Amino acid sequence: MAQERVTVEVAATRLGCSVRTVRRRIHAGDLVAEREQLAQGFRWWVLLEAPAPELASHDQDTVPPRADAAAALLEQVISERDWLRGQVEELTRQAGNYQVLLLQSQEKIRLLESGQLAGQNRDNGTPVTSQPGRQSDRPSPATRRGTWTARIIRMVRGR
Repeated sequence: MAQERVTVEVAATRLGCSVRTVRRRIHAGDLVAEREQLAQGFRWWVLLEAPAPELASHDQDTVPPRADAAAALLEQVISERDWLRGQVEELTRQAGNYQVLLLQSQEKIRLLESGQLAGQNRDNGTPVTSQPGRQSDRPSPATRRGTWTARIIRMVRGR
């Protein structure tokens, strides 16, 4: 049978494997190949048996097994694409929710900094009522003793 000289890429397509696999098979001696010297390096040519000529009376109802595999692969890719689109939509919705929460938090911070929410509960915005004997009525340790830097300065100066 006649042999056809093809590039490594074409051989990979015809054999249904990767270019790397074709190169491994050449190196192992499983495929016959020729090395052509070029000015920039070299090129490998794979010698494959020429495909048999197709018969003109090919049955139109039969689908080659390779086409079935390609159709199955395409169906899988489309299914994964649709799943990824759903994931993108869900993440986009979540990002919108987080953006709303961020804007609300930034508004509360702005109001706290301006002093408009000073007498309100930070959790739900209700007015804070102090009860006698609660922890909030007692001065904090920092106010009783001063800040730690002030204490260290007093210690260093000897007061």
